[in-house]
Amino acid sequence: MAFATISASAQLSIGAGYANSNTVHKGDMPLAGHTLHGFYAKVDYGMEIIDDFMDIVPGLRYSILSSGKNADEKGEKKGIGEQYLDIPVMADLGYEFDDDFRLFALVGPTFSFRTASTLKYGKKCDLLIGLGIGADICEHLRITATFDQGLLNLNNEKSGIRTNRNTVSLGAAFVF
Repeated sequence: MAFATISASAQLSIGAGYANSNTVHKGDMPLAGHTLHGFYAKVDYGMEIIDDFMDIVPGLRYSILSSGKNADEKGEKKGIGEQYLDIPVMADLGYEFDDDFRLFALVGPTFSFRTASTLKYGKKCDLLIGLGIGADICEHLRITATFDQGLLNLNNEKSGIRTNRNTVSLGAAFVF
């Protein structure tokens, strides 16, 4: 007797949403971190592993983030801007209440690559671990909220200061 069935169905989704990224410095002489806000666009492809319960969802997400413009110590208005290409590979664990509504949790790694920045610092690659929640509504609308915590030290210097990044995102997607 089988407890789960393997399905060949798959779903493509295209979405966008709000993104928030925090860079945190820890160590003997912690520096002030920075918080960036912006948006992301993504495409992912959900492959059903266990019928109506578990999908594996690899994807591509591009984020454009900015701090806005703040006056520096000289009174000049400057902002911080960064862009990231992320490759999330999430497990989607959910429960389908009926054909029009499904709740799910997301968990998995994201490989992140900083493609542009107004700051010159540290490593450009990061590995994040993520958690999230979401809902599929009327088969074609997907709403998600996720949190990703950076695992790698982004600081190249031998200063004893550890630099990590975490992100929060809220978005919607159209599911084909």
